[in-house]
Amino acid sequence: MSDKTPISELKEKILSDPKIILEDSMLMDALVKAQNQLLGSNIIDLRGIAMKQLENRLAKIENTHNDVISMAYENLSGANQIQRAILKLLEPNDFPSFIKKLSTEVKEILNVEHISLVLETNVINENITLLKNLNPVTIIVKEDSIKNYIAGHSQFGAQTVTLRNNVDAAHQFYQNANSEILSEALLLLDFNESNIGGLLVLGSNRKSKFAPGQGTELLTFFANVFERNMARWLT
Repeated sequence: MSDKTPISELKEKILSDPKIILEDSMLMDALVKAQNQLLGSNIIDLRGIAMKQLENRLAKIENTHNDVISMAYENLSGANQIQRAILKLLEPNDFPSFIKKLSTEVKEILNVEHISLVLETNVINENITLLKNLNPVTIIVKEDSIKNYIAGHSQFGAQTVTLRNNVDAAHQFYQNANSEILSEALLLLDFNESNIGGLLVLGSNRKSKFAPGQGTELLTFFANVFERNMARWLT
């Protein structure tokens, strides 16, 4: 039988490998607290204070590091999502297929509950007539309807992309919505010299999906590609 006590065995183990203690933050914290108790309340342990400050700084650095990694992952994931959606929009060879892709696969890829393609025009041609028959995706409105809708809830005026979570779910742009919409992305579309104005409305049932202050670079790129692809069907 061994004559060693559990304490002596522990002591030998620590002396042979001090990192067991030094690399364990909980053990080190317990030792510092024990040392402070031995010193008494009238003794200021500057070393302990310095260690605590270093621990706090390290915790802040770790949190910042985690936030940066999380943000980078979200940006990468968002870029991949937009790229996939654009590739789907480039597949159709006819206008009805283009609208169908938008309302099904693109909607699923973008992970939104509602998509509407709003067009304002006073000119009726073959494609506009076709658009009227492609509801619930397309909505034909009178001139200035898009501008008034954006301006009514935005302090910045018309931009390529407007994000907000004060959604007017009763508005005609959501006349065919099948779920509660708590946030929206409004993508203003420019069809070059066409006499048709456009707005792509993306609606989500999550309030945090589209919120003011979020980056809009990827959605702006998506809007630019979408309007160029859409323009060829309107001419």
